[in-house]
Amino acid sequence: MALESRFLPDEAHSLSQMEMLNADYYKRYLEVVCNNATLAIFIMDDRQQCVYMNPAAEKLTGFSLDEVRGRALHDIIHHTRPDGSHYPLEECPIDRAFPQNNQEQGEEVFVHKNGSFYPVAYTASPIREGSGIVGTIVEVRDITQEKLDEKARQELEQARTAFFSNISHEFRTPLTLMLGSLEEILADSAGLSQDKFQQVEIAHRNSLRLLKLVNTLLDFSRIEAGRTQAMYEPTDLAQLTTELASTFRAAVERAGMRLVVDCPPLSEPVYVDPQMWEKIVLNLLSNAFKFTFNGEIEVSLKCKMPNYIELAVRDTGIGIPPAEIPHLFERFHRVKEAQGRSYEGSGIGLSLVQELVKLHGGTVAVNSTLGQGSCFTVSIPTGSAHLPQDRIGVSQTLTALGVASYVEEALRWLPEEAEEPVRCGASSLRCSDWREQRSRGAGENQDLLCSGSSPRILLADDNADMRNYVKRLLSQRYTVETVPDGIVALNAIKQNPPDLVLTDVMMPKMDGLELLQALRANPQTREIPIILLSAQAGEESRVEGLAAGADDYLTKPFSARELLARVEANLSMAQLRREAAQREHELRVAAETASENLETVLASINDVFMTFDRDWYYTYVNRRTLETSGMCWEDFMGKTLWDVFPDLVDTQFHAELQRAVTEQTPVQFEFYYPKWQRWFENRVYPSANGVSIFTTEITDRKQAEAALRESEVRFRQMAETIHDVFWLWNIQENRHLYISPAYERIWGRDRESIYQDPQQWIETIHPEDRPQVKNAAAQCLQNGYFEQEYRVVRPDGSICWVSDRGFVIDDDNGEPYRVAGVAQDITERKQVEQEREYLLAREQAARESAETANRIKDEFLAVLSHELRSPLNPILGWVKLLQSRKFDEQATAKALATIERNAKLQTQLIEDLLDVSRILRGKMVLNVTSVNLVSVIDAALETVRVAAAAKDIRIQKEFSSEILVAGDSSRLQQIVWNLLSNAVKFTPTGGCIEVQLQQVGTHAQIQVKDTGKGIHPDFLPYVFEYFRQEDGTTTRKFGGLGLGLAIVRQITELHGGSVKAESLGEGQGATFTVQLPLLQTAQEVNESDAIRSSCILQLQGVRVLVVDDEVDMQELVLAILEQYGAEVCVAASAAEALLLLNSFQPDILISDIGMPDVDGYMLMRQIRQRSRVPAIALTAYAGEYDQQQALAAGFQNHLAKPVEPEKLVQAIAQFIK
Repeated sequence: MALESRFLPDEAHSLSQMEMLNADYYKRYLEVVCNNATLAIFIMDDRQQCVYMNPAAEKLTGFSLDEVRGRALHDIIHHTRPDGSHYPLEECPIDRAFPQNNQEQGEEVFVHKNGSFYPVAYTASPIREGSGIVGTIVEVRDITQEKLDEKARQELEQARTAFFSNISHEFRTPLTLMLGSLEEILADSAGLSQDKFQQVEIAHRNSLRLLKLVNTLLDFSRIEAGRTQAMYEPTDLAQLTTELASTFRAAVERAGMRLVVDCPPLSEPVYVDPQMWEKIVLNLLSNAFKFTFNGEIEVSLKCKMPNYIELAVRDTGIGIPPAEIPHLFERFHRVKEAQGRSYEGSGIGLSLVQELVKLHGGTVAVNSTLGQGSCFTVSIPTGSAHLPQDRIGVSQTLTALGVASYVEEALRWLPEEAEEPVRCGASSLRCSDWREQRSRGAGENQDLLCSGSSPRILLADDNADMRNYVKRLLSQRYTVETVPDGIVALNAIKQNPPDLVLTDVMMPKMDGLELLQALRANPQTREIPIILLSAQAGEESRVEGLAAGADDYLTKPFSARELLARVEANLSMAQLRREAAQREHELRVAAETASENLETVLASINDVFMTFDRDWYYTYVNRRTLETSGMCWEDFMGKTLWDVFPDLVDTQFHAELQRAVTEQTPVQFEFYYPKWQRWFENRVYPSANGVSIFTTEITDRKQAEAALRESEVRFRQMAETIHDVFWLWNIQENRHLYISPAYERIWGRDRESIYQDPQQWIETIHPEDRPQVKNAAAQCLQNGYFEQEYRVVRPDGSICWVSDRGFVIDDDNGEPYRVAGVAQDITERKQVEQEREYLLAREQAARESAETANRIKDEFLAVLSHELRSPLNPILGWVKLLQSRKFDEQATAKALATIERNAKLQTQLIEDLLDVSRILRGKMVLNVTSVNLVSVIDAALETVRVAAAAKDIRIQKEFSSEILVAGDSSRLQQIVWNLLSNAVKFTPTGGCIEVQLQQVGTHAQIQVKDTGKGIHPDFLPYVFEYFRQEDGTTTRKFGGLGLGLAIVRQITELHGGSVKAESLGEGQGATFTVQLPLLQTAQEVNESDAIRSSCILQLQGVRVLVVDDEVDMQELVLAILEQYGAEVCVAASAAEALLLLNSFQPDILISDIGMPDVDGYMLMRQIRQRSRVPAIALTAYAGEYDQQQALAAGFQNHLAKPVEPEKLVQAIAQFIK
């Protein structure tokens, strides 16, 4: 695709010859760039007509450059807004880029040439030349996958929110039960032992912590899902804030810091949700306490600006890196490497604060200086005008956490010696009291362990409960020392190295990985076994820990049995490593001793072994060398190889040794030494100090190979004469050693080609058969044989079936080294089998079709009997009564009306049956005229209005302006009447029916919607079939033969339209949509004539041979093709066609398949042996299997009867081109 020169830079039009050459190079360069670009590129001239589109644009739109050149882009490639609506021509953004002299960007929906829709992003830019504009360049990118990814992301986000909400609720129920039981035990703990009391208290304290986390997650998920609404109450905010902040005073002061609360009374109450405000204050205080180690924490509440209250929580803590501040309020975000009092936390507290503040119409902000502290500021408006009035004084939806859970969590972050008594459920026992009481017994046990020889373990963990729990588990077997962080642990290990270190990964000041690195870097502590404990349960965390040098990695939560087993295993491994080091020393001594024996080993090997220095002087020869040469040690030492064997100079032996030394690569070769009349295999190994040579005598093997070659020659002569392909495969070299001449006849290829390219054999196999053949070949060496039937694709495209069998030949050592086999042509056998399978499949399909038709017939006769008898009963009954007695005038009129109504019902049934009969026989005639659909629908509505009124059914209609179609007005009215009657029949009393008429593209669309019983999804595909009703209940309740909708479909299709049914299911109504082509305009008629004229020109002088045993079909195809200017010759059988080919040379062949004697498949195989004329199968066998059979037989195309004349002509024209 060439770019036009007028789109080169301005300077290119006024350049010298050399400069023009450069401009031409620049043009070609731009052309290569555009043609290889992945974006679709269109270029329009100053009239907005397309002059260039790159290959990516052709692929994106389905149009070629020839189809769009010189035409406006919107005339060829229809584009709409992302919502599917159409642009008015003057608003199309791509066209607007030029007249407005600016760049347009956006998203649209393109319509591909094949009719499919897809979203795109575009950029349309004007092309300027000087002060003017010469065109527009448009870049388009398909964003279908991006749209799908965005939709999937939104769905995943919704699922995640729902998951957190559901799983939080599932956690709370068992936690509540656990806490209730634990608090009851703690309230009555007099009978508990020290050990049991400690375990229960740990379980209670950590259950409270888990409940707090779960409630926080639940609150957040409710907020995200939009299910949380605040209850706003007028509140003394200063007093509430002071009380909340004061609960942290004890914890702050015990940490050696100062808490400042500055909350003076406010002038008026503030509308807040008290529980939400509690969580805002406590989360900010907890965060400040966690990251502040000295100084003070200040809480202030003041009125700022008119109508705003500001809460500020300041600290003198570690501060926040500037890069982290924008992400601070994101969900689950945690500041990397932040040194807090604990690594515990979900990363959701500040995000929850932000969401709760938003519910109050306020904002939250943070200012921080790294190393100096942070200030979190919450601003909320006063009054209640900004709040939803229906939420003032309404019950709350957030979970109640209470102040205690925040304070207890803060106290756990303090060192053990700083802890103060806390309440544990119903018990008010001081934690320090029971620790002091129970420490005496534990201390005695510790003394006993220290006095023994048990291994000593150092445990580092910032969680006091975890330290106590692990220590209690290990103290029964080992001496355990506990420390709260990595720095204390490092100092303790340096002073007194333990036998094993057990450390948590996430700790303040120095984490477990940093401790691990420090210990591995110190030679004195490098060999201490280290086990990492972590709550991070991913494979990546485990790999990171082990890669850093940990001996083991244990994920929380873990069982006591697993912990004890890991500790014992690592202590045992440490002992084994010490023993291994000792063993390594012993082995080193043994290796030195073994090297002394190397001389003895070399002297005893059976091959000739020689070593040389870099100047080819002998440095060593073994005993076998002396025996083979008949020389003694003195004949070699002090001499070069070429001195001892001067006749080897300038031989292959000399060249190979020189190559090994020059290239410094091992060399292996065979050499015949004439002086000794022996063959030797030589293996040469060069080194920096010289060369080593192993030599093996192979004279006997060479003689055996010569005898084998002579045998192979005799075998080859025999193989040349057999009809099948004999082949021999070399396993070691992965190539064919021999293929008999029959290969050229069966494969249709030269034998030399497969010798040159061993992979050609597998490439000639049909792609569908190739995997199974490859698999069988791969298993050949294991199974000992190869047996496959597969298809071979000849160079001319014909297919040949082959039966290939082979077996493995072993060498003298029992190792496979050859595969021999025979390949036989079984094409004729396969054709017979395929014909038999094809006939069997047709017979089975015919039987199933007959059984189905018979069943439908029986069902239809039963329904027909019911439908005909039902109206006859009242007719005959009233006739009998009228004949036998006299009635008054009113009763007689009623009887006659009943007779008339049932007679009309039978008339309609008979008319439906006649319509179906006409349709099935193709005898229905349409009186086609210009029809106004509005009048047709109004007439149909009048016929059902009385029936609808009887059931109190409302009928609503919505019509566009007059819409004209070409059709039979009475039949079109029949379509609408059937749909309306169906709707009235199945819509209950008091229901509604809606009738719509509108133009959709080039079609008129009629829709009938009802609020009736609906259609079951399983029955929707069969709703338009003859004699089909959903079940017997429908027939008994509503009556009918099941013909109305079938007639609707047939009449609609006779008009060139379509009909479909939609329903959400039973009881949810149904919608029937009919689409009919609008009346052709004069322009469309002219375009149709132009297309037809084009087809006529394409077939002028084309010679066509038509083969069909049906006379009517012969005459039809003859009339169609002669109308388009083709020269046609007709044959009534395959034999006649073969005779005609001797005198008539067609440009294309059209043949039926199902013909007597010789069918179309066999005819095509015979023709392919003599001609490559293009061929089209025109047959009533229209299945996918029939199409594959036709293509396999040699046809290039497959058309199913009946075929449209234009489609047949287009198929022929495709091959003539």
